[in-house]
Amino acid sequence: MRKAFVLLVMLTLVIMPMAAFAQTDGAAAIRFVHVVNGAPTVDVYVDGAIRYSALDFGQATPYLPIAAGSHQVTVTSAGNTAALWEQSIDAAADQALVAVASTAGSFTVFTDDLNPLPVGRARLTAIHAIADAGAVDVVLADGRPVIPNLAYNQPYGTLDVPVNTYELLVLPTGGALDGALIPPTPFGLATGTSYIILAYGTSASPAALLLSAPTLPNAEGSAGVRVVHAADGLKEVDVSANGTLLVPSLGYEAATEYLALPAGEYEITLTEPGDATAIVTTTVEVAGNMRYVIVASAAGGAPVISAFSTGAATITADEAVLSLINVAPNITAVASYGSAGPVQDTEVAGQESTSVVVTPTTQEIAISTDSPLGSGSGFGTGMFGGVFYDAVVSPGENAPVISALQPVSVPLTAGVPTAAIPAVVSAPAEVFATSTPQQPQPQVLPTADPNIAVATPTNSQPQPQILPPVQPTPTLPTARVILNPGANLHLRQYPSAEAFSLGLAPAGTVFRVLGREGAPEAPTFFTPTPTPVGAPTPTPFIDPAVGLGEDEDLVPFETWLFVEFDTPDGGIITAWVNAQYLEIRDTRGRLQKLKELPLIPRNRAGQQGGVAPGIAPTQNPFRNVNVATVQGLSPGANLHLRRFDDAQSESLALIPNGTAMIVLGRNATGDWLQVDYQGTIGWVAVPYVRVSYNEDEIDVLTIPVIGDSDSSGTPRPPGAPNVGVGGPPTDAPGDESGD
Repeated sequence: MRKAFVLLVMLTLVIMPMAAFAQTDGAAAIRFVHVVNGAPTVDVYVDGAIRYSALDFGQATPYLPIAAGSHQVTVTSAGNTAALWEQSIDAAADQALVAVASTAGSFTVFTDDLNPLPVGRARLTAIHAIADAGAVDVVLADGRPVIPNLAYNQPYGTLDVPVNTYELLVLPTGGALDGALIPPTPFGLATGTSYIILAYGTSASPAALLLSAPTLPNAEGSAGVRVVHAADGLKEVDVSANGTLLVPSLGYEAATEYLALPAGEYEITLTEPGDATAIVTTTVEVAGNMRYVIVASAAGGAPVISAFSTGAATITADEAVLSLINVAPNITAVASYGSAGPVQDTEVAGQESTSVVVTPTTQEIAISTDSPLGSGSGFGTGMFGGVFYDAVVSPGENAPVISALQPVSVPLTAGVPTAAIPAVVSAPAEVFATSTPQQPQPQVLPTADPNIAVATPTNSQPQPQILPPVQPTPTLPTARVILNPGANLHLRQYPSAEAFSLGLAPAGTVFRVLGREGAPEAPTFFTPTPTPVGAPTPTPFIDPAVGLGEDEDLVPFETWLFVEFDTPDGGIITAWVNAQYLEIRDTRGRLQKLKELPLIPRNRAGQQGGVAPGIAPTQNPFRNVNVATVQGLSPGANLHLRRFDDAQSESLALIPNGTAMIVLGRNATGDWLQVDYQGTIGWVAVPYVRVSYNEDEIDVLTIPVIGDSDSSGTPRPPGAPNVGVGGPPTDAPGDESGD
């Protein structure tokens, strides 16, 4: 699974933009991730009511349903109400948002693509949340790039891949494998699940967290099926249904999300990873719109598979559901829970299950058994609306094992919360205290599983606590460039696509917005004279915002904005940019309406007073050189940059539509070009690029021929093919990944 199969798969991946999911009720969902170094355990409030408590460093919440619109999010230290920070987060209808806090004082909000996947496919992307590290590459164990040049706190596209176990590592962009921030780590990707590899911590102490969420079903009436490995004595297992691999390398006491499967009958088989020999097989029938938990356990030393229906697949946003599944014979399991009222107990006999609807609460939910050898477990953070809490009691070697599974939610939640849990604490916050020296505590190194930590001793000196920075209030609206990785936004001297380009701004660049395009102004040296009788008069400027309704706004692609940003040498660059490529927010962090921006004379010229970080001046790179520009790809698809002029050669990078590259030469047959793509030299297929010189299209055959060599100039190995047929980009018909 980690060799030939992966080699084939990774050569045909398609990167798609991260997108929202499509709920039926128009609500939204959000999950919070706490990876702020030095910060305490936190509580998260939304619009003044607690939505999740006791979120530890290196952990993430499940998805929590919220209404579409703007929400005030407040973060406090656990058990206190004084804010560590507050910010506004906007949620559009049918969006799945991932709010990642990697520096004290703010969440960075990403969107998760939970659109349907076919059975046998998973979705993968990554988030770089290591604040003191530069750009990183997510690569296979042999160094081939999967997600290259991932910038800190910037979104990346998604990759839909076959269900399998992939051994991946994270290293500084262009770095050697032995300098990896995250060492080679196997990630088992299950069907119908969206995964985000989140790298966090510091460059000196990095860690990885794997976020997962179920994608929407492909068909109406699908069931939600969760698979649990509780078979003591078995290590990892592959789980297949009707011969199709659903879950690879599922570890002991681990569980999947609720996977969307069409209603019907399934032959469920467990095997050792990569082995076709069945350990145990059983037939399970699932009904549409219902939820099932399939448990692999050990009975008398032999593995068995048991299936339990745990209720409807949907849940209201004001309710939590607790399911207790007991596969331990002759043992009674007990769940103790409550909210504002007295604690209630629910007993479950062996080989039975129960599900109860619980009012959201911050009180602990306890799970126990009547075995004298057993111990307790539970959900210490309480239970929150729109979330499923599953616990499994299974036979162990000496005593029953209680597994409080990771809480999960599904994108089928009905409605939005009418009332979240009210605040129940009022003690003053003791936040990041620095006045009293503390005894040194063991440093906990988070692992990919947020429920597991490994303690290692620190030095004997007490470590200073970190105060959240004071966030200055912006005095002007801000605009962030929203583009696919590798694409850049032109900074124009005037508000026109034909105007001179002052530079290129990559995705994530943030500008201060001075205003939008307005009527031209007369120069200060100009003295107007009367217009002669009968001479044509200039067309008067009419503000396009005039006459718009309260809920209407200007069309972004027809709107030009005048922006500025600071350069490292203390200068300021001003330029015109098109609004369709920007996310614009006002001084309070809310989405800014274009029509409310002030007018700037359209003949005010942008000026380049220096080069800001990450801003590339355009006067030199593509002037007086041959240029290849990627064109004709489907939206979201990318072109392979190959090591050789061969469609089967190693893919060095994936290049988005519209990207321009310097041409270094061509092969003898003229169907491949050697190019320089952001410092990486490789080959691209001619049918998918436009070749030009100073913007005039030229014949490929006028470009000099380069001898047979790889991207570093090394001669091609003897016998290596040079087929010269023009390898397809990732959106070509017949490509396994589709577009």
